[in-house]
Amino acid sequence: MGADIFYPEEFLDVFGSLSKLEQSITLPIFDSQYYRDQSDIGDVRALDHFLAFGIEMWRDPHPLIDLRYMRSTRSDIFQPVPSIEDMLGVITDNAIDPSPFFSLEDYRFVVSDVKVYGSLLIHFLNVAAESDISPLALFDPVYYRAQGLDVPSNGRDALLHFIRVGDQNRVSPSAAFDSLAYEARYGDVMRAALPPLEHYLRIGRFEGRKIFHHAKFGRTELHARATQDWTFKPDPAIWESDTQRLRAKLVASQAAQREQALIVPISVDSASSATAIAFPVHGAPLIDVIIPFYNETETTRRCLGALHKGMGDLAIHPILMDDGSTEDTAILSAVPGVTMIRNEQNLHYLASCNRAFSASSAPFVLLLNNDAFVLPGALQALLDELRSAPEIAAAGPKIVYPSGHLQEAGCALLPDATTVMVGLGSNPDLPRYNYARDVGHISAACLLLKRDMIGNDLYDERFRPAYCEDADLSLRLRFSGKRIRYVPQATCVHELSVSTGKHSKVGRVRQVVINQHKLFDKWSEQLEQDGEVSTFCFYLPQFHPTAENDLWWGKGFTEWTNVAKALPSFEGHYQPHLPSDHGYYDLRCGDVMSEQYALAQRYGLSGFIMYYYNFGARRVLDRPLRNLLSNKGIHFRFALCWANENWTRHWDGGEKAILLEQQYDNETLASVCSDAIEAARDPRAITVNGRPMFLVYRPLLIPDPRLFTDMVRSAFIDEGLGNPYLLYVESMEAINRGVSPQDIGFDACVEFPPQGIGAPYADELSMLKAGWQGHVYDYEESVLLACKESTAPYKRMPAVFPSWDNTARQPLRGTSFIGQTPAAFSEYVRKKADFAYEMLVGEEKMMFVNAWNEWAEGAHLEPDVAYGHSWLQALQDGLAAAKYQRS
Repeated sequence: MGADIFYPEEFLDVFGSLSKLEQSITLPIFDSQYYRDQSDIGDVRALDHFLAFGIEMWRDPHPLIDLRYMRSTRSDIFQPVPSIEDMLGVITDNAIDPSPFFSLEDYRFVVSDVKVYGSLLIHFLNVAAESDISPLALFDPVYYRAQGLDVPSNGRDALLHFIRVGDQNRVSPSAAFDSLAYEARYGDVMRAALPPLEHYLRIGRFEGRKIFHHAKFGRTELHARATQDWTFKPDPAIWESDTQRLRAKLVASQAAQREQALIVPISVDSASSATAIAFPVHGAPLIDVIIPFYNETETTRRCLGALHKGMGDLAIHPILMDDGSTEDTAILSAVPGVTMIRNEQNLHYLASCNRAFSASSAPFVLLLNNDAFVLPGALQALLDELRSAPEIAAAGPKIVYPSGHLQEAGCALLPDATTVMVGLGSNPDLPRYNYARDVGHISAACLLLKRDMIGNDLYDERFRPAYCEDADLSLRLRFSGKRIRYVPQATCVHELSVSTGKHSKVGRVRQVVINQHKLFDKWSEQLEQDGEVSTFCFYLPQFHPTAENDLWWGKGFTEWTNVAKALPSFEGHYQPHLPSDHGYYDLRCGDVMSEQYALAQRYGLSGFIMYYYNFGARRVLDRPLRNLLSNKGIHFRFALCWANENWTRHWDGGEKAILLEQQYDNETLASVCSDAIEAARDPRAITVNGRPMFLVYRPLLIPDPRLFTDMVRSAFIDEGLGNPYLLYVESMEAINRGVSPQDIGFDACVEFPPQGIGAPYADELSMLKAGWQGHVYDYEESVLLACKESTAPYKRMPAVFPSWDNTARQPLRGTSFIGQTPAAFSEYVRKKADFAYEMLVGEEKMMFVNAWNEWAEGAHLEPDVAYGHSWLQALQDGLAAAKYQRS
C-alpha cells in the first residue's frame, strides 16, 4: 500500500495541528511564530495567510529567508512580485544567498566533506538542529554562547537567537566581529536603525567598511575578508625623517632661487657736499622728517642728501636730533632749512625721537634713520598711500640693503611678540613683494605717520633706551582700529645699524630680549587673539540622494557609490579611500554636520567653505544648506562658494556631455545674491573684519565679473550687511593668468592646489589595470613647486591639499599623487602658514585646505580607514610649528 497523498487543503489542516517542533521538521523554511510576529493576521492560520497573501506582500516566511534581500542581489527574480514557486526555485537551486545571515559560500565550506543534495538552506535547518555548524563565517555559535546568554545548544537555534536577541543587544557574534567597535567606528549605524552585524551584512561590506576583531575570548580562526589591507601607523622617527627631508628640499629650493636671481647693488646718489644741500623753509610744512643720530656725521649728511634729492615738490622740514654726539656736527647744523635739536647727554634712540616728535607740528611725520636713504619718488608714494583711506595711520617703503637684497617688505609680529622681517635677503623684484598691502608692522627705519592718529606721545617710555618701541607703536595703532600699509612703489636703502654696530653686540641683544618680554607682557592677549591663522576647509555637500543624480546615475546615487567601488590602478596605489569615523554618512542628517565641525575644531580648523550650486531657477545639492539655515542647533561655521560651472558626465566642469548648464542671466545672478545674503545673515556665517565672506569658484566664466561683484556688494549694502569680503578661487582658467582680484572686483583670491602645481612622477609604475591612461604626480615635488617664492603680485590666500586622486570618478583616466604622507603634509602646512603669518594681517590671516570631504577626489582631511586622524593631526602640527617654531 503506498503512502498517503495530501492535497493542499489537507496539508494545511495537518500542518496547522502540528507542534512548533513538528512544523519545523515538516516544513523547515516556514516559521509560524516568526510570520505572526511580523504580520497582523488575526485568527487566520499563518501558512494559509502566507500562501494566499503574504508571499505577494513580500512577507518573509522565516528569519533566514529575506525576499527583498534576494531581489536586491538579483534584480531579475520575483517580477513583479514573488510567488511560492519562484521562492522555492531560488532556494532549492542555491542560486543566491537567501538572507544576509546565510552565505552559500560559507556554508559550502563548512559542509565541504559532505555530499549535499538540494537546498543548502534546508540542509542547514535540518542538520544544524543537532550540531554546532554555522552558515556564516562571522557567526560562531560556540563563541556566541560563551558570552553568558541563554543561547540554545545547537547551531540553527543559536543563529536564530542571535538574529532576534544578540544582534539587537550589540553582542559580538564571533571573534571576527566586534559589534560595539563597529557601531562606535561608524556613527551612522545607529541612525540606520539596524543592529551592527545586520548593518554590516546588508550595507557595510558592500561599501568596504572595516570590521574589528572581538578579542574577549581569543578565538581568531574565523575572520572576515579585509576591505583595506594596509593602515598607516605613525612612527615618530620616520615622521621626523620625512619632515626633515622635505624641509631640507624646501631650503635648498629657496637657496637655488636666490642664487639664480640677478640682484644689482644700489648706489645712493646724494649731494657731494653739505653746501650743495638746501631745504626750502616752509611756514607750514607738510611733512616733518625726524632723523636721530649719534656721531656718524658723514652718514647723516648722505641721508640728508638723499632726502633732498628725493623730496620733489613736497614741503618737508628735516629735524636732526643729535643724541649728544662727540663729533663736530657743524656741517649738519649749517644746512639751510634744517632744524637741529641737541641732547646734552646721550639719551639713546627712544627718548631722542620723543623729544623731536614733541617739537614737530606738521600733519605728517617721517621717522628716518640716519643710515637710511630714500630714493626719488618714495616720499610721494608713501604720502599718496596715507591719503588713500582715512583709517590708514602709517606707511612704509620697501627697504633694501646697498647690495640690492631685500631687507624687509614690511614686518610681521607673531603671537610671541617676535618680529619677522618679511623677505629678508630675498630678491626685491619678486612679485610677492611688489604690491601694496596691509601689514602688522613696519620698522621705523623709514616710516611715514599721520600725526593726528599718533597722539601726544610717539613711543612708550617703558621701552627705553631702545628696541621694540616701533613694534609697540604699530600694535598701538592696529589695535585701535588703524591700518599700516607697505608701499613697494617707495624704496629706501638702509645700511642697517651703522651707529649701533659700534656698540656692544651682547648688550644690544640683551636689550632686545628685555624689551621683547615687555612687548609681550603689554600685548600678549591681543597678540594671541590676532595671531592665529584661521584655517578653512572646502566642503562638498553632495552626500545625500537627489532627483538629478537618481536620473543621471541611478536611484540612490551619491559620491559614496563611486568611492566604495574604486580600485588601485598600479602597485602601491592607495585605493579605495574608505571613511571611518562618520562612515558613509547622509547629509540630510544635521547631526553629521555638527559632528564634523566638532572634529574639525578639535584639530584647529576654523570653519568650512561649502560649495553652493545655483543654475538659475534650480538649486542642486542644497538640502544640507537648507537644513543648516533652518536649524540653529547645528554647530557649523561656514561661508558659501558658488561653484559656477557646468555639470558634466565627466565630472570636469567642461563643455562636453553637459548635464546641467551654468547660466549667467540677470535672474540667475540676482538669485545668487539673494542666497548669499540669506546665508550671510546666519550667526554662524564666517566674516572677515566684520564683513561677510563669499567666494566664487570660476569668476572668469562670468561674462562681466566686475559687474557681478558690484551687484553683490550693492545687494549686501542695501540689506544692511555692509561690504562683503569677496574671494575668488584661483582654479581652472584662472591658474597662471595673473588676474588681480581688484581688477575684477574681488578683495583677494585663494590658491587651489593641486591645480597648477603638479610635478610628474618620474619612476616606473607596475600597472594593475589594463587600459589605464591616467596621470601620476609626485606629491613632495609638487609641494616644492607650490612653495616657491615667486608668488602673485596681489593678495592671494595660501592653500594646501593632503592628497588628491580622482580614480573613483575616472577609473581608467584618473589623476593621482604618489608620496603623500602626513609628515610631508604637515611641513607643507607649516610653510604655507608661514606665508600667512608674513604676508597677511589680522582676520585676513587665513589659509585654506582642499578639502574636508572630497572623497571621490581623494582629497579629504576627514578620517579614513587607512590613515585615521593622521591628516588632521598633521594639520594641527604644521599650524603649531608655524606659530611657535619658526625656522
